[in-house]
Amino acid sequence: IELGEGTLAAAKRELIEETQLGADQATFCTSSFMTTDCITRDERGRMAFHYVIAQTFAVISPGAVVRASDDAAAAGWFTREEIQEGLFGKVTPGVLEVVERAEKLRKAGCLEVEVL
Repeated sequence: IELGEGTLAAAKRELIEETQLGADQATFCTSSFMTTDCITRDERGRMAFHYVIAQTFAVISPGAVVRASDDAAAAGWFTREEIQEGLFGKVTPGVLEVVERAEKLRKAGCLEVEVL
């Protein structure tokens, strides 16, 4: 996140930078829906970094194609089952929990966005 940049603006910018999606191809929920921690330690076990990650939700235009860019190693669309089975490689720990929570909140009508 850039100094002075809001959470949602940062999420939009990062999505565009890392996937090459057009700004008009994603419609975001108006706020983040959960946060997660990423705590890394050095070789001695001492805390090196502690990041708080705000999870956001967006609806992507049908047929939108993503391409890994910037600092993204890879980009693509994957189902919950593909994530569970690791069919496309390693994912960051906790990704499945975020996806499942987003699905539950969306089904309950709690993640409203303007449909594209």
